[in-house]
Amino acid sequence: MHYQRLSTIFFLLVTLGFCATSNGQSNKTAQAELASLQHQSTELQARQKQLQSTIKKREAQLQPLLKKSPVGKDKLDRAQKTLDKASADYRAELTLGNKSIRKNAEFKYALAQRKFRKANAERFSLEGDIEDIAAQLATLDSEASALTGRIAKQRKAVSDARSQQQAKERARLIKARNLQTHKQARREQQNQNNAAEIEHLKAQLEQLEKEKQARLASVARTKAAATSTAAQTSPVKSVPVQKTAKAEPAKDTSRTSRRVNTAAAILDNSSAVMLTTKAAVMAEKRHLQQLLNTPRARKNLYKDKILFTKSVTADGTVKRRSRPNKLRALGHHQYHGQVRLRAGEVIFLVESSSWRQDQSSEVSSGRYKVILDGRDNDNPRLVYYPAALD
Repeated sequence: MHYQRLSTIFFLLVTLGFCATSNGQSNKTAQAELASLQHQSTELQARQKQLQSTIKKREAQLQPLLKKSPVGKDKLDRAQKTLDKASADYRAELTLGNKSIRKNAEFKYALAQRKFRKANAERFSLEGDIEDIAAQLATLDSEASALTGRIAKQRKAVSDARSQQQAKERARLIKARNLQTHKQARREQQNQNNAAEIEHLKAQLEQLEKEKQARLASVARTKAAATSTAAQTSPVKSVPVQKTAKAEPAKDTSRTSRRVNTAAAILDNSSAVMLTTKAAVMAEKRHLQQLLNTPRARKNLYKDKILFTKSVTADGTVKRRSRPNKLRALGHHQYHGQVRLRAGEVIFLVESSSWRQDQSSEVSSGRYKVILDGRDNDNPRLVYYPAALD
């Protein structure tokens, strides 16, 4: 009986453990649960074999006793017959004598039964053990049958969990391949954009060089015209004519001067402004701060820009552009950054705009601060100065 209670408790625990397993359990959890159920099934089978072996032993011990006639069986049978006759007589005639005879027969039958059981105690004990063990074995058979069903369901759960894990792994691999393909396409697009930008910058440099040569030729022609005009008016000797001659060349010289200044101004529009004194740097910073403090201007333009530089050798060879330098957006179309320059002529490049180094400025190698004023899209202004002046 004690074993039956333990078996019932064990069966309930197994059932609860299985019910706690959800459909969404992981593959590792499902496999661990299946291993536990299989271990329980192995222990249950071992217990079944042990009980079956015990029944065989009890039956082997009982077999010789069953071949013999039970001791005291004849006396028990006679006592049974006497009791049956006395009971029948008493039912037929309810007399005190018959009642007394019946009680005496009952006493003799009980005495014969005790002697019979005592004489055959081993046989009765073996038969009782066999019945108890058979009941225990029937309980184990029921538990084993239920556990077999649980194991079948758990194997399906393991298979489903494995399939889900494989599906997730396939989805992860597909996502990784798609991401890699996207990155590769983005790199290729970036390389194409860089190549297009390089070609665009080359075209700009060539155009700037053509414009520079044209401006220099125009300035040379203007100077030559001014020199020729002065040479033609100088030989006049007479006083009246000399006064007139002096007045006319003065007027022509003024027009020539204006043409020279106009050509120089055009050249300066494409030149960067270099600050060489602390006072100039402080004045530029004050001007910048005034712009940043202006409330009515657009203040939401905070997209940084990229600055490139190129060095020009003495023979006019343009070297490859530098690494990108970030110009931090300050708002109001103002940008600030830092760049390292080499000695010699420099070209500054920002998006589609470019600036030549001021011809009157000499750049030495070192770090320079850069301020870009982009309020005028057609003519942005670029200022730079040595970082030591900051």
